[in-house]
Amino acid sequence: MHPERLAVFFPCHSLDDFPIWLDEPEADELLAAWTAAWHPALIAAVGAAPGWMSVEVPPSDPAGLLGIVPPAQMSGVNKVLNAAAWTYVAATLQSILTLLYYASYLTSSNSDSER
Repeated sequence: MHPERLAVFFPCHSLDDFPIWLDEPEADELLAAWTAAWHPALIAAVGAAPGWMSVEVPPSDPAGLLGIVPPAQMSGVNKVLNAAAWTYVAATLQSILTLLYYASYLTSSNSDSER
């Protein structure tokens, strides 16, 4: 996979609400992630300057995205991924229930026509 975009995931929705309350280790992790994104080899591979995204809002088009997530923000990423997984579970369950509904409808209409 050749990355087309590079982004660091921050725990904020805009730079206005950037967390200034972080402990020193968490702040160090954010700074390390941001400076790592500016490594010349990464910029050359992507062909563009890095950007940032909110850790709480998944990217609308993740194809070609190389994301850097600071370790302290992994819990936010896991929450988003778990929510996405439950969405797939709910959709699968809905499909199964719809299939069972139509199967019961067809069998009941067949038994009514046989009488």
